[in-house]
Amino acid sequence: MKDIEDLNFFLSIEENIQKKSLRYHKKQFDCYEHSFNLLIEIYDFLCDLSYAKKEMRTFQNVAILLLIPQVIQRMQAIRCLTLRGYYYDTRILERNLAEIVGLCSYFVFNKGKAKEWLEGKRPQISKKDLVNYTSKIMQPKNKKWKEPDLKTTYETLCRFVHNDFIAIFSSSKIKFLRKPDIEVKIIPSYDKDLFLKICTYPLFISALLLEIFKNELENKYKKYWMNLVNIKYS
Repeated sequence: MKDIEDLNFFLSIEENIQKKSLRYHKKQFDCYEHSFNLLIEIYDFLCDLSYAKKEMRTFQNVAILLLIPQVIQRMQAIRCLTLRGYYYDTRILERNLAEIVGLCSYFVFNKGKAKEWLEGKRPQISKKDLVNYTSKIMQPKNKKWKEPDLKTTYETLCRFVHNDFIAIFSSSKIKFLRKPDIEVKIIPSYDKDLFLKICTYPLFISALLLEIFKNELENKYKKYWMNLVNIKYS
């Protein structure tokens, strides 16, 4: 295996990947920026509403509003890492993001558990079952729609957290030389599919909040959200 290049080399590679990503996917990145700003606006609106209206200050709502900033921070961390080509690390954060969003969804169906969580008690539910509560909120009224298997997605993300060989192998640029030599590229790299994936996060989280707080948000934000969806998939 070759010697590791110095820090300046890493930084130059990161900068090149970021420029390439933003140059090739300007429309998607603009959509990410607008939808991220929408998410911030929705959060601020809900906080102001909770302050103004006593009926909004339920244990469920308070718990969810405490978790949303964590969601926003994870998305930004994922964005920063993805722009610099550190896709393995983004998968680790994606698992945590899925857990936080799952916890928000769990409180919608288990309002009493939100009170216990605010008292410092952990929900007695596996993380795999926790993340599937999100799909229960997001599934459309069409009964033919098949609920996505978020458990399988979560299990895949767990491989990256626990340094599973398959996860490491799939994320490394490995070149087999003469046995027993193996060259593993450790520098970050650009990946179109993984970059595009992060662009959907703010839209998805905003959609989830529009469902959870439907009465409070639908008239004010639903139309703008739909316009962003049309931009994203046009």
